[in-house]
Amino acid sequence: MSIPHVYLKCDLCEEEWSQGALVGRCSYELPDGRLADLDRMLSWCNSCQTYVPVEKFQTREKLDRKLASALKNFKEAQIPVESRILGLFKTMKNPDPDRLKYSQRNFEEAQATRDWIDLRKSPPRCLCCGSQDISPKSAFKSPEYHHNCGGMVTSRENENLRIAYVLQHKIYDTEGNFLRIEKKDS
Repeated sequence: MSIPHVYLKCDLCEEEWSQGALVGRCSYELPDGRLADLDRMLSWCNSCQTYVPVEKFQTREKLDRKLASALKNFKEAQIPVESRILGLFKTMKNPDPDRLKYSQRNFEEAQATRDWIDLRKSPPRCLCCGSQDISPKSAFKSPEYHHNCGGMVTSRENENLRIAYVLQHKIYDTEGNFLRIEKKDS
């Protein structure tokens, strides 16, 4: 996978941080083994003393909307598709198996994420060190000041550079503690 290089840069000390820390899939593993989506953002961690991926909690209402949308997409993916042979004869074709599998996984993950919110007890934490001493604000929202030197941190995109990443699937428990890396993204 190749994406444009977006990064943060401090105008005073010129330190830089890459959005690459947010690439890949992260999930919570529920006690019953289901996987829930782990939403994250790049933010300041006082323990790490740098910008790192931290948990980003969604509201219950947003999770309900996401679940409703995933259910709608899953139902639509189950509908047989009409096709035409030589533009004359109408036939019904089975639903696209890849679309059906993808929409089913999204629906199941949306259900699990909605269930996860009821299990969670602690506030958001740093996904690198586990500290809860983090900034609640995304580093990409202005104004952002570098916590070490006080300089202004701005988001920049290098249009001449694309970066290829090997995607990983990181698994965390319901409280945001790292468990493992899955070898193959399912």
